[in-house]
Amino acid sequence: TSTSRGVLAIVAYNEAGRIARCLESVKNSPPPPELSWSEWFILDGGSSDKTIDVAREWHMKSSSPIPLTIRTVTERRGLSADLSEFRAQLIAEERQNEIAVVVEADSTLLDNSISNLLRPFLQLPDLVATFGTCRVDDYSWGRWASGFQLDVSEELARLIDPTKPRAMGRLFAYRVGGLGDFAIVPNAGGFDDQLSAFMNSEHLAARIVPDAIVVITSPTGYRDFYLQTSRVQAASSATRDVYGAERDIRPTRRLKLRAFINQALKHPLRGVAYSVARLVTLVWLYRKPLKFKDTWTPSLSTKENQDD
Repeated sequence: TSTSRGVLAIVAYNEAGRIARCLESVKNSPPPPELSWSEWFILDGGSSDKTIDVAREWHMKSSSPIPLTIRTVTERRGLSADLSEFRAQLIAEERQNEIAVVVEADSTLLDNSISNLLRPFLQLPDLVATFGTCRVDDYSWGRWASGFQLDVSEELARLIDPTKPRAMGRLFAYRVGGLGDFAIVPNAGGFDDQLSAFMNSEHLAARIVPDAIVVITSPTGYRDFYLQTSRVQAASSATRDVYGAERDIRPTRRLKLRAFINQALKHPLRGVAYSVARLVTLVWLYRKPLKFKDTWTPSLSTKENQDD
């Protein structure tokens, strides 16, 4: 018998080529037996392509008994605003006891990822949030540096303290009523950055779940690597400026170095490509520093392998 309920939010912006694949992967990654889905949502950020049509068509063909609600906006506000409004609506509907799972539409989940992500909630009554990690689906030429960077990130998920919150926006879950007065500050970092900083400051219980994995396509080329890396750095910086440096949840340099070495020993050429790309990024950042904006758009090269 189900003892808990879960609600899924897939955030999307111009993901017509990937949204069906994401939905299919969620369908193939069920929650643990003790938990059942109450509803799925597509939080569309104002797509100008056929993202909404593709999602509706998939749901009709899938014959899924789980209700799918699509919410869109007429003017793009950014992922953080969409997720903040989504949480506010769940609270207004008195769904505080549900567990919200957030997935980005350009990701696909490995089969047991949802179960792995949600199981800790069933074991730890005071748990507020869990965070997964990423894996790369394409190591073709031009993607070595970005792919290696994500490999290091996955390695870090296994090395850092599993009880600490982690800024990982592509796959995470939280108790709707467990975040107290948490509210998003505009242009102060992504929803995941601010969520992690808030949880750290309030000493809320979290778990990193390395075996909850989404697969993504990494950027290609130095320019897109620079844009992606700079965006992450700018988001972290914006969060620290608003929430304070003492709430920073980034791993230590020692752990980063250890994760880098572990991956470089496995893939030395990718490690070299990554080192060169970081050097190029430092030069570009010096010449053209970026500021975080909620309406930042991912590099198009992350969508090149999308299904038509």
